[in-house]
Amino acid sequence: MVIAIIGILIALLLPAVQAAREAARRMQCSNNLKQLCLALHNYHTAHNVLPLMRSWTCNSKDTINSKGPRNENHRSWIFALLPYLEQKPLYDAMDMGRSGLDNRVNAHSGVSNLSLLQTDLALVLCPSDPGSREHQISADEASTDHNDRWTSEGIQLAQTNYCVNTGDHHLGSGGSSGHAPGWGQCQTSSAPGCTIPGSQVRGVISRSGWSATFADVRDGLSNTFFAGECMSQFCRWQDWGFPNWALTGWPINHLNRELAQRPYQWSWSAANCITFRSQHPGGAQFALGDGSVRFISETIDFPTYQALSSRAGGEVATLPW
Repeated sequence: MVIAIIGILIALLLPAVQAAREAARRMQCSNNLKQLCLALHNYHTAHNVLPLMRSWTCNSKDTINSKGPRNENHRSWIFALLPYLEQKPLYDAMDMGRSGLDNRVNAHSGVSNLSLLQTDLALVLCPSDPGSREHQISADEASTDHNDRWTSEGIQLAQTNYCVNTGDHHLGSGGSSGHAPGWGQCQTSSAPGCTIPGSQVRGVISRSGWSATFADVRDGLSNTFFAGECMSQFCRWQDWGFPNWALTGWPINHLNRELAQRPYQWSWSAANCITFRSQHPGGAQFALGDGSVRFISETIDFPTYQALSSRAGGEVATLPW
């Protein structure tokens, strides 16, 4: 009888303990996003613009999109923030004259650029998502061979749970909803309609080669996502040091269950994975341009959700409380 009573008490207490642990993890995750957003503010103060990200379609700020050379910078917006996140030694060890994927040992630091992007950083990992601790093969130039042919083999990089907001663009084909151009940027210089400058990206940092100033965020910093949660083990475009971005072409937590049950396949999940998602029940956390962090329900009105990811769409978007 006593054992039965103890069993009942444990069954009653366990959900409360689990809820308390998740609340603590969510608070830590919120603090991580807060620190990233404050670092973005410090970077903007120093440079009068948000940091650039260099990925597949590498181009200079606000010029026509075109695929860049294989020795392009290959570094994310998070890497640029390292000096503002108490990680300056890691930043200084990088040879900025070489690709971030270069595996040659740097003379001044004794390590390779690639090894730096394979460094695990606790400050960019959500404690509710243990799967993000495993290195995964990345995308774009990290998944091509020396002849620039796509391959299922590639370079493994350290992951993250936080992605920059590239805007309310659709993700190519597959039924996602949003503005053109797909993915927030043209893919190659020969792509149809590839005369769109980076400044037409509706988020705050493009997939590659353009970033906004605060003055460009005309909808208001408190009404615009700067970054949000993602799950890198579902998506090759979301490691901390190289490609790191998400769109709002799909609702929050789109296909979480399905992606969790599939093998890690970049060729299948490209148009389904590049969105915001989390392991927190019912939604995900976002950092807004004013430095605040909000938990957004996965049931949020979809047009409102997309409006919050456009920096100058002129929409009236009210954050749900």
